[in-house]
Amino acid sequence: MAKQDDYVRITIRIPKDLHEALVYFAGPRSLNAEIVARLGRSVREQERRMHMRDFAYGNASQDAAPGNNPQEKVAALIERIKLDAERVAILSELFSEKSDDRESGSD
Repeated sequence: MAKQDDYVRITIRIPKDLHEALVYFAGPRSLNAEIVARLGRSVREQERRMHMRDFAYGNASQDAAPGNNPQEKVAALIERIKLDAERVAILSELFSEKSDDRESGSD
């Protein structure tokens, strides 16, 4: 079990309707547990998206320059092609998510 020192106590103000919705969706959990779970999911999702964007736009550490050996250059080129294909797939997913967000009215 986590120690009390592992937590920071904060006070927040939220709209009444949001409070009511959180209480409703918390069900048997405490309101605090519901808020912590939702914030945790949101942060993990944001980290996932940031990682995907970094990878998709070429900021990943896998982009190391190949050595002078021709075999290393060919191997690096093959890896680069694989990475580029993965980046295209990730970018497609990101743009699809952005398009879905716009259609649903959230941005």
